[in-house]
Amino acid sequence: MKKVYALLAILFCAFSPAKHIVTITGIVTDKQTSQPVANAYLVAVDGEEEALSADNGKFKLRTTLSLPFKITIKHSGYEQSSAVVTDTSGTLLVQLNPYK
Repeated sequence: MKKVYALLAILFCAFSPAKHIVTITGIVTDKQTSQPVANAYLVAVDGEEEALSADNGKFKLRTTLSLPFKITIKHSGYEQSSAVVTDTSGTLLVQLNPYK
């Protein structure tokens, strides 16, 4: 019986589609002052993945979406922004405009 379960587990793994994880790293800054923006909320538009920027504005967002895809960036003191991610090899710079 153990052999049957082992065989089923192997077959399940062999035919299950593997999901490729894409990691975006970046920094959120204030467009006027160039200072980092902490606690900016970033979300992959067509996915469920989300992240918050750290005190230094840096963030890391992992998703299974294929390139290119859109992210939305929100913070209570700033206008909402969005960006289309086409490459994950560098650091994405997001500049938010403060509310006037």
